[in-house]
Order: sequence, then structure tokens, then C-alpha cells
Amino acid sequence: MKFIKFTYLFLLWGFFCLLGTGCTINDDDLKDTPSQGGGNSEARKLLKNVTYFGTPMLKLEYDTDSRVTKIEDAVAELTIDISYEPVCKILIKEYDNNGLEEVLEFSGIGFNEDGSISGANTHETAYEPNGHIFYEEMGSIRFGYDDNHHLTLINVYNEDGTLDNSSQLVWEDNLLTKTVTDDQTTIYNYDNDALQNVHGQWVAWWFNSLTLTGLIGDAPAYLVSEVRELDENGKLDLITQFRYKFDADSYISTMQYIMDSDFDDMMVFSFNYETVRSDDPTITFHAPMKENRPSFMNLFKRKH
Repeated sequence: MKFIKFTYLFLLWGFFCLLGTGCTINDDDLKDTPSQGGGNSEARKLLKNVTYFGTPMLKLEYDTDSRVTKIEDAVAELTIDISYEPVCKILIKEYDNNGLEEVLEFSGIGFNEDGSISGANTHETAYEPNGHIFYEEMGSIRFGYDDNHHLTLINVYNEDGTLDNSSQLVWEDNLLTKTVTDDQTTIYNYDNDALQNVHGQWVAWWFNSLTLTGLIGDAPAYLVSEVRELDENGKLDLITQFRYKFDADSYISTMQYIMDSDFDDMMVFSFNYETVRSDDPTITFHAPMKENRPSFMNLFKRKH
């Protein structure tokens, strides 16, 4: 049987090291800290794209109810399609390094009272370049949450109902502090003067992309400033640091992705939004890079 192992929840990519050291953005109108009260309280914004030096890294589409219906990540060769009527279905497609098109469908999706997904049936298929099916598997997935609507548990089951793998997310005072998988522990740190996450934005390079649709739990109350991973010797290795700037309405406008403690290697991403009605939900998404990272769908798949 073909099983894919859930490895890392935090995603690190060697791609960054190939792009040079730093860039500049005209940020005279940006703020180093979010405004108390969120600036213009009537403003609600949907993320339309994320750019690097003006080049879109990903694009998002929404329905008339401001729900995410499509995510396109050109770098990751990843698409997520979500339909809501007559029943909700999620279709995730990505290409692996061997040229296989991997397709993961969530159907029979159950929801909690707060709108978060409680579980789904899964249909996993991999296609060869000639269109032939390389493997096909059925199963299910279940999500657990705490009383503050934070995702705490992901259980992936085989077709016969046996548990294949389980992953835990640890929260303290509404902050994501640790993710634990079979072979990786990731630690999330926050500055002493950590920045408030005014609009509850999930940000790329924290966690898996599907969380950022708003369907599987709320984001941390403050913005992550540093990520470390526990190595085989029990040492916490620094993976990356983050620095943020905000627009007048306290939405993240730019984010520095810093790859070393000397701030020599970094990328700066710009977030572009569309303002919608004040009663529309705030939906944000920032997708990960492809290079040298585990598959996006490893989060939801079974082992080899």
C-alpha cells in the first residue's frame, strides 16, 4: 500500500538561500506596531495575493460570501479548490519531485458549531504523467480543538478505521508553542514585546496552508517571532525569524523572513488586500514555498 508520512508541520525551504540577501520596500507609510483597536474598525480585508519584488507568489479567489474558493501557489505547484454548495468538498492538488500529480479530496466533511472542520473522508490518488493511476487510497481524518477554537490534534486513519498517525499542537495562553509529529518537534517563540495579532491572521511559515482558510481553527493571539526545531541531540536549532510591518488598519503589510541571526539573509514579502463590507469575515492566507520541504499534503496523509 502507498502511505505518505506526516513529517513536519513547520515548513523550511532551501529556495530562500538561492534568492540573494535582502531587499528594500518603500515603507514610509507602514507601522512597526498594530494600532490599538485595529485602526479603522469598519475595514475588513481579504488577501488577494502575496508578492516578492512585484511577482505574485500566490493568488486567492473568493465567493460572494467572502469564503476562499481557490488558492494558487505557482512556486509550490499547488492548488486548493473548495466548493460549498450543495455540500462542502475540498480538493488539493500538487506535484511531487517525481512528476506525480497527487490529488487529495475531502468529502463527507463534518463541521463543529463554530464552523471548523471536525473530520472528513479522504480519497488520495497519485497520477503518473501519462495519466495512469500510480496509487489510490481511501481513509479519513479527524481534527480536535481546545475551548478557544485552536487546532490541537490531527488523526489520520486508514480505510479499515485503524489509526495511521497522529499529530499534536500545543497552545498556552492562546499562543501556539509547539507542534509534535512522529519525527519532529517544532517550537514557536514570541518576543517579550510580541505584536498583537489584531485580525487573527494566519501567516505563512508558521503552519500548514489549509489552516489559513479559516476552516481548521483560530490563529495565535500574537505574531510568531522565531521558530526552532529540536534536533536528534536535543538541541533547539534556529530555523527562522520574522519581522512585520502593518498598514493603517493593522493588517500585516510586509513580512521579513530572516534566515540567520545576523540578519544577512532575508526576504521581504508584500501582502495585497481587497477591502470588503464591515460585516464580512476576515480571511487571510499566505502559502509556503516548494523547494526542499515536505509535501503540503503530508499533513493529511498516511504513512508509506
